[in-house]
Amino acid sequence: MAETQDRIRKAETRAAGAMEDAAETLRAELPSSIVDVFDKSFARAKDAHEQMTQMVMSSADAFHEAVTCANRGSLELRTAMMELARQNSDMAFDLAREAINAKSPTEFLSLMVEHQRNVAELASTQAKKLTELGQKVVSETAEPMRQGITTPFKLAS
Repeated sequence: MAETQDRIRKAETRAAGAMEDAAETLRAELPSSIVDVFDKSFARAKDAHEQMTQMVMSSADAFHEAVTCANRGSLELRTAMMELARQNSDMAFDLAREAINAKSPTEFLSLMVEHQRNVAELASTQAKKLTELGQKVVSETAEPMRQGITTPFKLAS
């Protein structure tokens, strides 16, 4: 990111130098009224270019921040999903252990019914947790983009 900004600044410096050299050449050859109009137009164009550069840099920074937030959120979601998978597999192994030790078909059937009820409760809890985490990630990722969209307009005005 910093390397790109440095390259942009160097290109701006070269372009500004070339424009000023061209302006000096024209000043010597044109009447003063035209030179005044040219100077005013050149100053306006330079101001517009500087504002546009600031707007683009601000937008690039916002995009970079949004990508960083998205990566961080993606890591949180993957971690949460791994934890949920661990909980589900632990529950399945617990059921298998208890089912092996069941003394009668009735006890086995009651274990299965209890397990299904626990699975339904756990699935509901896990879905709620993932939904909340997903909403958090989306809002944290969207915030830099929202700021990045509004900031350039504030800079331009």
